Amino acid sequence: MSDSSAKLSHQYIASLIEYCSQVGCITGAGLLKQIELDAEAYPWLFQNYHGSLIVSYAKLGLLGHSRRCHKEGIKALHGGAASDMDWSLCVALLRSFRQKEAHAIFNNLVAAGQANSTMYGKMIKEYTLVQLPDVAFALFDDACRTGLRPDYFMLCELATASALFTDSLKSSACIQKVITCLDNWRIPAGIRFFICILKGYDLSHQNVLFDSLARKLVHRLQYTNNELNYVLMVNAARRGDLELAHILAPQVMESLSKFPRNEVVLRKIYQPEKRRELLNLERFPENNFTANVKLSLEIDASPRSLKPKSLLHSALDMVDKGYTPSFSMFSQLIRHIALCNNQNMAIEAFDRLSNAGVPYNVEILLFVLGLHLRSSSRARSVGIFEDIRSRLALSDAGKISLPGLTMQKYMEFLIERDDLVAAHQMLDFLRTLPCDYNRLPYSPLIRYYIARGMLDDAHKLITSVVQHDIPIDPVVIKMYCQVLLENAETADCGNFLRYIHRTDRIASVPYSVFEIFILHCVKKRRIADIEWVVEVLVNSPGETIGVWRAILKRLGKSSNIQDVANIIKMVIDLATDKGRAGMHLLSAAVDVPLALVVADNVLNVLGKHLGDRSTHLYSAAFSIFARLWVRYHTPAKTDGRHFHESKESLVLVLERHIYDAAALGIDRELLGISLRVLASDSRNMDLQEYIKILESVPNRNYSIGLLESICVGFARRGRTRDVDMILELMWNQTIMLDISVLNNLMSSINCMPIPRGLFMLNKSGINIGRADIKAAEFNQTAMVEDGDNERLYNRGFGEEKNREEEILLSGIVDSIEQPAEDVNDLYLTFYKENLARILSIWRRFEFYSTSPDIASYSILLGAYTKAKEYQQGEDIVSTIISMFGHELHISCQWIALRLKRGNVKGALHIFDALGNSDKCNELSRIDKRYMGLHYIERSAFHFFPFVKYYLGLGKHTLATRFLLAMHTLGFKGTTRMYYYILMHAAVLNNRQLVVDIMHQMVEFDVPINAQLTEIIRSYSELFKHKNTTSGSLD
Repeated sequence: MSDSSAKLSHQYIASLIEYCSQVGCITGAGLLKQIELDAEAYPWLFQNYHGSLIVSYAKLGLLGHSRRCHKEGIKALHGGAASDMDWSLCVALLRSFRQKEAHAIFNNLVAAGQANSTMYGKMIKEYTLVQLPDVAFALFDDACRTGLRPDYFMLCELATASALFTDSLKSSACIQKVITCLDNWRIPAGIRFFICILKGYDLSHQNVLFDSLARKLVHRLQYTNNELNYVLMVNAARRGDLELAHILAPQVMESLSKFPRNEVVLRKIYQPEKRRELLNLERFPENNFTANVKLSLEIDASPRSLKPKSLLHSALDMVDKGYTPSFSMFSQLIRHIALCNNQNMAIEAFDRLSNAGVPYNVEILLFVLGLHLRSSSRARSVGIFEDIRSRLALSDAGKISLPGLTMQKYMEFLIERDDLVAAHQMLDFLRTLPCDYNRLPYSPLIRYYIARGMLDDAHKLITSVVQHDIPIDPVVIKMYCQVLLENAETADCGNFLRYIHRTDRIASVPYSVFEIFILHCVKKRRIADIEWVVEVLVNSPGETIGVWRAILKRLGKSSNIQDVANIIKMVIDLATDKGRAGMHLLSAAVDVPLALVVADNVLNVLGKHLGDRSTHLYSAAFSIFARLWVRYHTPAKTDGRHFHESKESLVLVLERHIYDAAALGIDRELLGISLRVLASDSRNMDLQEYIKILESVPNRNYSIGLLESICVGFARRGRTRDVDMILELMWNQTIMLDISVLNNLMSSINCMPIPRGLFMLNKSGINIGRADIKAAEFNQTAMVEDGDNERLYNRGFGEEKNREEEILLSGIVDSIEQPAEDVNDLYLTFYKENLARILSIWRRFEFYSTSPDIASYSILLGAYTKAKEYQQGEDIVSTIISMFGHELHISCQWIALRLKRGNVKGALHIFDALGNSDKCNELSRIDKRYMGLHYIERSAFHFFPFVKYYLGLGKHTLATRFLLAMHTLGFKGTTRMYYYILMHAAVLNNRQLVVDIMHQMVEFDVPINAQLTEIIRSYSELFKHKNTTSGSLD
């Protein structure tokens, strides 16, 4: 055979072998095997073909056959130079991601002086693909030292490698180095060189540099460049710019050589049907590429409800035809099947396809490892991991992505098998890989040691973690800190937390760790450790409110006031942003013990830093005060409370800060609530001081609502003279008062408590019929009206009470509970004076040309009833019915009016007409006002006036009968109803009556809350004290 014929024959054989590597592993492997058989039969035709076989087998994923062909090729040389065989094996190893082994062979070629420019270019390209630019440039420097002339393609790969450096200075220096080399060897840069730089910027996610260079290239090019369009499309798809990707996609779909890579990008930006249209598979002959694309389209188009078996059959049919799923398709197939909630089928798919000869990579193996660990075939995971380990050990990839959860589960599996040796070997191996250390499974092993008390082993492992700067799982941090603190190793715990802070993982530390550590340090008085951790926390950018809440709650439960004050001072003093620290403390103090102490100290400490006080901060503090007022005002909740958690202490704190709050212009509603609290409970402030507070409001721009709040507070305290003066101030304002303000003023005056002078008459032995006035042993609840205070102070700061119920109860109780006749004149004068004040406010409706609403008439009705102006009360009822019709609460007040008047028969007429049309029609013939009462359903509120009336008369049997009738008919009273009834019975010291009421409450499943329990407990103690021989209540 002539030399030219031999050359043509060699080229033909090489092309044939290369084609075999493109038709899929199964078909390709069969064809290559046939070529080997033909080579044995016709040796004169097949010469020097082993190098091509080595590379083609590697492309098919059959590295074992590549190694066999390498040995056979060297043997066929009969002692000749094996450099070509070695280089072919080097390329095969690179294709199999065995960079370390390949680099070792290449180094032997370099040492033997057999490495050429093409070989260096290929090595540089491979290390650029695995994103190891340092190694790529080291190879380039070595090539330059040997005097080899670099070719254009090598320099283009170096351009991509240069752009992979995220250090902009280093990247620019490397690019300049490559450009200098182009100039020295007189090689034109060309558009491909700059596109390669652009590709590197995309791979390293340097979007700013990518956009800058892309604009320049697009502007200078006068023609369409498919390679540039492809890079732009890939970048747009990665960054989610689907509009640009859609524009570029049709322009890069013309070349079959770029078919596979284009399809990968199109999967990110198009739905299957549109992708099928763009790919237009009919224009290409069926081959391994098109078979993979068809499988991809079927995977993406099939819903998860589709049986995964159909996809597996499609893949197996593809294999039967001689085509091979790519790594990407193999991975997508088993992932899709697993997502169909069929992990066993996914494992079966991997087994059947791999047994059929379909190659797989580490990524697929890692996913299959996770499948086995979540299935009943966990024992097989050991073999899978060993396969992964052997492959990764020979890889020289720049970055390996490990699935953290899978690694954790495999470590837990080894621990369950008590194979601690394998667990440590796994950690030692993974630590040698270029992977994210966050994903290394140290945590299960450390947790295992801590849980079993093997603290020395845990300490060694954590020490190793610390030495390698590996972030630690928050659960491990918590467990380890708890163990250290339980063993009184506070210093070690502090050092450990300092390490966590140094590795920028302090944000992952659970709040409970800081809580335990700080409290432990407080107990041991380790001030330095407290200051360090407090400074770290208070200046961290994260949210630390939870930490302070936990600490304050623990300190508050122990009533450790001084430690609370010290912590607050330390937090604010060490904070860079003291206002922010104060706000965090105030936010943490909501609903914790000693919240009042916290808010007070925050304002006191920040008062020393005048620049850090703000309206927002004072509003937050006064919001806490408002919440606390609602909580502290309930008598049942105050028993046994520390002085720093009482109404008295709250009033003192408000007196201390009210001037600053007003001057800073805090929220008007908060300021109004605070003024109302002070006016009703402060014993240290007179009217002039309140006027000064109002004058301190910025620009004296205080609303009429603040005067209203002060007036309401004075009314609750019974300061009639101050009430009159405030009303006079309000009438002098030019501002028009709305209905809600006028109603609130009338209601507060109507609920004004009996003056203390009259109250003291009870001390002289005069029997005052009002039950709650005699309850001095029960916190003197007569001096304030509980329900009304809750209604006023709870607005917007807790659970909304039923306002209609509060008005109803207040009207009924105030209407019936009147003093006995022997002090009648004294009380009547007081109530008539209040009526006069209410009528003066009532005239304001006419003055402002405003019509009173039904609530206004209801308050006036209650005032007439108290002042024994019964006829005027009946007239008001007539007016209400004519204007508004019958209402539930008005019907109750009408009953209370008639009972107070002694007209029990008239009250019963109203009661009988409720919900009874026949009775209503009968009574309406006598009095038309009864008409329509049948539309009002009878309720517990209608029984309540009779119960209270008969209790007041001392007719306890009738009272309990009405209560029993109410319960028998299925009505249950509210907590406040039973509160009044039990309080009345307890003050009368009638044990049998208290017991009867309690029996009914138990029999009819009446909910008993803390307030009712407190009344019963208090009466039981009082009864035991007064009747030592009788014992307490049952």
